[in-house]
This record gives sequence, C-alpha cells and structure tokens, in this order.
Amino acid sequence: MRKIALVICEGETEASYINLLKNWYKSTFTETQQAFLKSNTDAAIERAKNLKEFQNPSTGVYKLIEMLKETLRKTAND
Repeated sequence: MRKIALVICEGETEASYINLLKNWYKSTFTETQQAFLKSNTDAAIERAKNLKEFQNPSTGVYKLIEMLKETLRKTAND
C-alpha cells in the first residue's frame, strides 16, 4: 500500500483529508480523448521543445513522452 503525505491546511483536519481520499477514484480517458491525445502528441512535443525550461508544465513532460515512445519502439523490435 502506498503512503500519501498530507499537507494540512489551516482549519482542516487529517480526518477530513482521509475522508476525501476514501471517496477519490482515478478517472480514465474516453476513446475520443485517447484518439485526440494520440493524434496531437507530436505537435505538442514540438511546441514544448520551443519553450524555455520550466516555462510551463509541458517543458519537461515531452521528455518523458519521448522516452516512453522510444521504449515502446525498442520493445516492439525485440
């Protein structure tokens, strides 16, 4: 089981955060969203490469995406 570190805001209790987490669930992308992401990933990577480091969240995420794509290519070739 993973442990989650909680940062308690003023006026909140640990119990209130735990209750919130009990009701939280991870959502999934619809097929339409998946198709959109797949068809626009390369364009997003190119835009992110032109940004300054830490200019926005995209500036580093593209590196992860490229690493994952390379790993998938290598796995497919094995």
